Amino acid sequence: MSLFFNYFKKYVLLYPKSFLKSFCFVLILTFFNVLIPTGLRSYLQFLETNKNTSVIMIGILGFILFLLIKNILDVCWAMSLNTLGGKIISNIRVELINSISNSNYEDLLRIGRDKLKNIIFMDTLNIFRSIVHISVSIIANILLLIVFLLVSTYINATLGVILFVASCLGFLISMISRKTILKSSRLVNEAMKIDNETQNELVDSIELIKTWNLGSYFLNKTSKSFINFIETSNKVDKKQVFLKNLINDFHFIVLIGIVSFLTLKSGSDTSANFVFYIFVSDLVISKSQEIEGLINSLFRILSMIPFSIFFSFMNCTMWMCRWCINRV
Repeated sequence: MSLFFNYFKKYVLLYPKSFLKSFCFVLILTFFNVLIPTGLRSYLQFLETNKNTSVIMIGILGFILFLLIKNILDVCWAMSLNTLGGKIISNIRVELINSISNSNYEDLLRIGRDKLKNIIFMDTLNIFRSIVHISVSIIANILLLIVFLLVSTYINATLGVILFVASCLGFLISMISRKTILKSSRLVNEAMKIDNETQNELVDSIELIKTWNLGSYFLNKTSKSFINFIETSNKVDKKQVFLKNLINDFHFIVLIGIVSFLTLKSGSDTSANFVFYIFVSDLVISKSQEIEGLINSLFRILSMIPFSIFFSFMNCTMWMCRWCINRV
């Protein structure tokens, strides 16, 4: 992981303008995302004292224009990330191709053409995803989460604390659920693979079935493998459905807590605060779970690519030879 941060720093220093441009978009979009609930809260408060159709029309048109501008900025941010990623991929591929050109031919043969193709294409794309899209998205979501928690705490300290605790719990629930769901999915895939192999064995043994009258044997064997697959699916579905509902139910419980608190503190601007905290609570919980998902994706990609060996290939092909041979 330390090597990942070292190479992240390397490319930040190599392309500072591109990183700065992307980071500026992150700050601007964070500001726009914060303005949505705070602007909606101010609009509803103003509407309570100025109840007429023209205010509603102006408010709706204002939000349409605001969201259109935000959408354009979001597109520009995505394009800036792609441009930055393209520069990083080009840099990595140039160094890799130079290393291949300067490497011993026998070493390259030991690696194999297919592995070299995979290194140049798939591994560089995974590094692009981890360094650019995932890492920058993690930073953007964490920044947005912090800003929303600060704004919520400024408006109401108690609800700010509730949202902070909810975001932490949402992160933990997402992390625990994801691990269990992935593990359960692998069990279903293994059971499905065994059932598929059993069916294939039946087809491959047609001659034996005809010669030795083994139809009942294979019927019993395929039935057992299918029953095992169904039983495994049932066990897995129990966990997956429960955990997915647990995540949705957690959102609902947080909303109930906020509504209950606002009911106790009812005042002239309760409806505006109600809408604001409903919006913010959903965003805070979803962003905390999204951050967990991005971190999980980042670690999964890093586990697929040993950075120390990958980047050593740019300077010393023998390191890559050992890695590629071990991957066989």
